[in-house]
Amino acid sequence: IGHPTHAFDADMVGKTMVVRASKKGEKLTTLDGKTHSLPGGDIVIDNGTGELIDLVGIMGTANSVVQESTTRVLFFIDHSDPARIRKTSMSLAIRTNAAQLNEKMIDPNLAMEALLRGIALFQEVAGATVESPILDLYPNPTQPTTIVLSEKLVKTYLGLELPVKTQQDILEKLGCTVKRQEDSLSVTVPTLRPDLEIPVDLVEEIARIYGYHNLPSQLMDTRLPTSYPEDTDFSLEHTVKQFLADLGWQEVYTYSAVSTAVAEKSGKSLDSHLKLLNPLNDDHVYLRQSLVPSHKEVIEKNKHLESISIFEIANVYTPRENDLPEESLRLTLTSTWPYREVKGHVEALLTKLFIQKRDIEFAQKGNRHAEIQVRGTQIGSIVHEENGHTTAGFLWKSLLHASQKHPTYTPTSQYSPIIEDMTFTIPDKVKVGDVIKTLMATDSLIQDVVMKDLYHRNATFTIQYASNAKQLSTQDVEPIRKMIVEKLADSFRTAFVGKGV
Repeated sequence: IGHPTHAFDADMVGKTMVVRASKKGEKLTTLDGKTHSLPGGDIVIDNGTGELIDLVGIMGTANSVVQESTTRVLFFIDHSDPARIRKTSMSLAIRTNAAQLNEKMIDPNLAMEALLRGIALFQEVAGATVESPILDLYPNPTQPTTIVLSEKLVKTYLGLELPVKTQQDILEKLGCTVKRQEDSLSVTVPTLRPDLEIPVDLVEEIARIYGYHNLPSQLMDTRLPTSYPEDTDFSLEHTVKQFLADLGWQEVYTYSAVSTAVAEKSGKSLDSHLKLLNPLNDDHVYLRQSLVPSHKEVIEKNKHLESISIFEIANVYTPRENDLPEESLRLTLTSTWPYREVKGHVEALLTKLFIQKRDIEFAQKGNRHAEIQVRGTQIGSIVHEENGHTTAGFLWKSLLHASQKHPTYTPTSQYSPIIEDMTFTIPDKVKVGDVIKTLMATDSLIQDVVMKDLYHRNATFTIQYASNAKQLSTQDVEPIRKMIVEKLADSFRTAFVGKGV
């Protein structure tokens, strides 16, 4: 019949059965001899003294099981909350047939039919006699539901004119009571099909029985929708991932739900995180608001490696009152490489996205902490932490808007550039990035500046001079060299005003 039943040794049970929710830490020994500590909130039966005699809907207990010496049997059928049955079954790892059936919402109206069939089998197989009347506690009987199914809805979803008589025959064979109306069917669904709740559920059943292979294979008349979210660009994603992989970074996928400890490391309070009502375990309780703590876990688990650099493009989740959380796509890079190396890779990535080098700025906000700006707008940040990790993070939407689809065309000069190296001793308080900006701003003939080498505070820069109007000579470059020295000297002095240097 498909409804789990249970038989107790009536003399072992006693005269009292109390159906209740378990308390956390209560223990019982199931009929297979295993002792379990209950998580709490599980449906159990005790004998009135607090001793548990059944784990309802899942498995009986050793202290009430039918044995060879049993002479009186208490035949028992229950209909319990499917969600509680599944939670208890999964928590205790008890996957019995009864649990698997009960967690799927069995029709409660089958209980009496199953009970009567069981009594008949007791009499037939064991020669039993019925000692007491049936006690039926069913305060709120489940009633069949009625759904109105319109002909238009069936045609819209299936894409064909299916005769109403055919629809009616299919639903009646599934146990439904069907009444034809003017342009619809009034369908009363049996209680054994709780999955049929709305008209579309009936359409699905009609299609299933009629045969999916009989439905027409025809493309829709209109164009396929192409309205993607504004921060979606799969081509850009692929470009970013491939470029970072070429630089030596490894892509990772971490869980969106994190533990309490990881959520606390995000720098935001637990109250500001969205907590899951039904977490799978203690490691996945809160929806994260930062990728950084998850990346630190990955690096910690791989600390045996000499160095590791990882990146991820994934969502973070910000709670919203009376609404689903706001999903924000982020690109986060975390590495054990030095700060300067990671910064160079970030700059290379932005250049790969056709962002002009002169538009990129790392605005210092502290020692080893800078805002990543493009044309004056912040799109991310880069931080070197005390534990030696360097993290760069981008708002994906901002990165998407800052990037260019194509490079900016610059005509190649017909004149050869002059390229030379210059080495400067940079004071401790002066940043290399500031030196490069000063060099670039010295004269319009300076086309590019790249730091070539650094030894202690001695930095060597490769400087490229070029003109679209003529071929430059040493005499043209000599005044610029003098300006470079003067400007750098001024900037070094400015950095130490009031320092006594």
